[in-house]
Amino acid sequence: MNKYVKYLSLLTLFICALTLTGTIASAQSQQQPPQEAVAACSGDTSGSSCSFSDPQSGSTVSGTCITPPNMNNLVCAPASGRAQNMPPQRGTQNTTSAPPSSCTPSWSLGNWGACASNGTQTRTVTDSNSCGVTTNEPTTSQSCTYTPVVHTSSSVYTTFGTQNTPSNATGNTTSAGPVYIGSPAVRTTMTSTLSLGSRGSAVISLQQHLVSLNYLTQDSVTGYFGLLTQGAVQRFQCARLSLCSGSPSTNGYGLVGPKTRAALTSTSTSSDPSTSNTTNQSIASQIATLLAQIQALKDKIAQNSAQSTGGSSNTTGTPVSQNVSSCTPSWSTSSWGACASNGTQTRTVTDLNSCGTTSGQLATSQSCTYTPACTPSWSLGNWGACASNGMQTRTITDSNSCGVTTNQPMGSSQACTYTPVLAPASKTQEGAPPVPPQAALDACNGISPGSSCSLPNGSIGACAQIGPYFACKPQ
Repeated sequence: MNKYVKYLSLLTLFICALTLTGTIASAQSQQQPPQEAVAACSGDTSGSSCSFSDPQSGSTVSGTCITPPNMNNLVCAPASGRAQNMPPQRGTQNTTSAPPSSCTPSWSLGNWGACASNGTQTRTVTDSNSCGVTTNEPTTSQSCTYTPVVHTSSSVYTTFGTQNTPSNATGNTTSAGPVYIGSPAVRTTMTSTLSLGSRGSAVISLQQHLVSLNYLTQDSVTGYFGLLTQGAVQRFQCARLSLCSGSPSTNGYGLVGPKTRAALTSTSTSSDPSTSNTTNQSIASQIATLLAQIQALKDKIAQNSAQSTGGSSNTTGTPVSQNVSSCTPSWSTSSWGACASNGTQTRTVTDLNSCGTTSGQLATSQSCTYTPACTPSWSLGNWGACASNGMQTRTITDSNSCGVTTNQPMGSSQACTYTPVLAPASKTQEGAPPVPPQAALDACNGISPGSSCSLPNGSIGACAQIGPYFACKPQ
């Protein structure tokens, strides 16, 4: 939802910018100078000498860098002078200061300007000490490789003060108010498709045409088709082709293809006030379109909010569909499980967005090396003799030595009936060994020979054979 809110904010700001653009466009009455006049003063200061090539005649026009009204750029004004009704350039003062009697220049260098048609480029060299001399002054011009800009203006203006129009039917010429060189209608001939990222002279021609139609400003003529140029093309398409939404890949919105080229070629500007009226109407149409898009975004935000809370209505109360037309899965995976006997292991893969599709789904199984588990093999020993406590035991052994008690048989001991060994009568045959006490016999019942034993009187012995008896023999 945040992306919709962000887009809504951007659209609102764009409407404000369009409204401001319409106000400025209607207030401007003077047309823009050609790109060559602007490039000739790039990197220079106001009052510097300049020159550029006339795009139509190819002749060199010399002049002085000034800042015309309604512009922030320096422009090369022809040496024939400005029109009388043109206001002076901004930021200049008619004051001079005398250099000190003893002064050493301190030169600072500006950046090299654009390459002019005569194969040279210039830079500003300024003496911060204002000595008024050229001692050790660095060079202000150098050779460069000029890339010509294609112009297709229908007529040419040679000065800033006088408009030289073509002869009318009677052969006379007329003079209008102050205009700039190259300001009349532009008929652009383009054969290639232009889109975001395009570069070159065709882009410059497109941008100059959009400037003449008040969709761009002169300082936007760079030869690169960026977001600013794409926005201007989209506004032109909305105003002239009723194409106000979409994308370059779907319906060509923001792309200069055959239809847009034809519309641009058939569209020109004029010096009468109807141009600004048409521009204002175009901006009003764009604002209306954007307002409709804003309402659609509000409905979309409300729809997403309703879906997250279980609701199903938008801000206007109109029921909306719970289906999302576009859903991108977000896959989450669990850890791999144990390796099964078939040599595979599995995991759970879940779509956090619940799109209901398997597009881009990660693998749920993979091969693995199976290591079989240890299974005990139990073997049982024989039950031992019944002890005097009424219990007898046996040995239970795992022949696989798994070290676990899984399925171990129960009963390593059990109850039994103890039968005491009775001593014979005390009278013995002559020469026979004496009969051991009953306690000595009981102490070794069920115990192997040599085992340690104890008697009730506390003496310690070992189980041994005493004549026919097996008893505890004190040590």
